[in-house]
Amino acid sequence: IMSEVLHKFGALVATQHPKVQESLLPLLSNSKAAVRKRTSVAIGYLVQNIVAAQFEDLIKHVMEYLVNPNRFIQSYIACINVICRHAGHRFGEKLKLIVPTVADFANKAGENDDLRECSIQVLESCVLWCPGEITEFTSQIVDMCLLYLAYDPNYNYDDCEEEEEEDDEEEEEDDYTDDEDMSWKVRRASAKCLAAIIQARPDLLSELYEKVSPVLISRFKEREQSVRLDVFTTYSCLLKQTGSAKLSIVVTEDEMEQVTPVTLLAGQVEAIVRGLQKQLFDK
Repeated sequence: IMSEVLHKFGALVATQHPKVQESLLPLLSNSKAAVRKRTSVAIGYLVQNIVAAQFEDLIKHVMEYLVNPNRFIQSYIACINVICRHAGHRFGEKLKLIVPTVADFANKAGENDDLRECSIQVLESCVLWCPGEITEFTSQIVDMCLLYLAYDPNYNYDDCEEEEEEDDEEEEEDDYTDDEDMSWKVRRASAKCLAAIIQARPDLLSELYEKVSPVLISRFKEREQSVRLDVFTTYSCLLKQTGSAKLSIVVTEDEMEQVTPVTLLAGQVEAIVRGLQKQLFDK
């Protein structure tokens, strides 16, 4: 009910915003996950109408828990994600404080893939909603996403073809199942974050073709279908951005000597086709 009131009539209850915020923040540490999730949604609607001073208090409160995390840290990171999507330019002013902290959680999440996924989703939102302010962190985010795009600790792609030819009897004896493997969420979040960067920064096309494109092509072999589709979608974004840049598809000999997105793409066509062929003829 509170979420609906704030969503539809938030500006009309401005005098109650401090009390509402004071009531909502403790619920981020509620023992029930559903309550924590709904609280984040309500805070997102609240952020759209609160004054600058109250917004500062909100960020300060959430950051205190990020600096001194408890067992509900994932809920606070998810709340940061919601705030980013609703706060507009005001959130951009806080990126220097938030991005390094969130990135640190992603890198130090250990086996907590849900926390790592949530952290990368925050970075994706920062790229989409604060494309200008995030510029100084773009290279760091790209490197992180490329690292986790190939994050699959429970699967050896080098032995994939040999394993497909063997019987599955040994799998029945193994207690570990793919249902326990949540690393695919991290790879999916990384692919979507890269897509956001490609969409937000067309001026980096040449750099993206040199740095990101080869890794995306290598991930056409992704074993999880949903993640593989996101990889294809991300690469499609790269191709669409290249087309929208109004660059000539017909490249002259003089242009071939210059490093442009089109020439870089032309040099990778063989690898693209080879990667796609394996998927077309995959069993």
